[in-house]
Amino acid sequence: MTEENIATPPRASSDEPGTPPVVPSTRKAPAIAWVAVGIAIFALIVALIPFATFGAGLFILAGLILSIIALAKARGTKGAAITALILSLVAVPATIVMSIVSIGLIVAVGTTLDSTLIEQQIARGISDQLGITAVATCPRLMVGTTGTVFQCEAVDPNGDSVIVDVTVTDNVGDVSWAIRN
Repeated sequence: MTEENIATPPRASSDEPGTPPVVPSTRKAPAIAWVAVGIAIFALIVALIPFATFGAGLFILAGLILSIIALAKARGTKGAAITALILSLVAVPATIVMSIVSIGLIVAVGTTLDSTLIEQQIARGISDQLGITAVATCPRLMVGTTGTVFQCEAVDPNGDSVIVDVTVTDNVGDVSWAIRN
């Protein structure tokens, strides 16, 4: 057999003399890793913003999944994928803490009370219970949670005044009041 009779497989372009061999692309893993880093950074930022933190979970999950995929596909350096994983994991407790803070802020703000309505309620109550016409005056801004106590003043036509303690009884804005002894 001569050399011409032997079937030789066709040469790939990388087998040509002077061209480098074809290497499988590893560009997908770094791209995924950098996308994971970006998402993880965004998740961490969202996690640290009160009230926005409630939506951070989806971004954390995306960052975790992409960083794990990037770690699995990485052939060389895994720095970006590990960074994304760490940032995503740090965002979890940050989200929990800021969620608690956000809920605390919601509760702390409390209910805004209508001072004019409370003044009318006190005046009507004094009239019904004591038969005295009184004018009640309460602070203009009354914001509180259950158990918060405000002080109002009731004045009768003779100019005599009493302090009225107003207690918030629920988160809807209902109150009870009592003339201080």
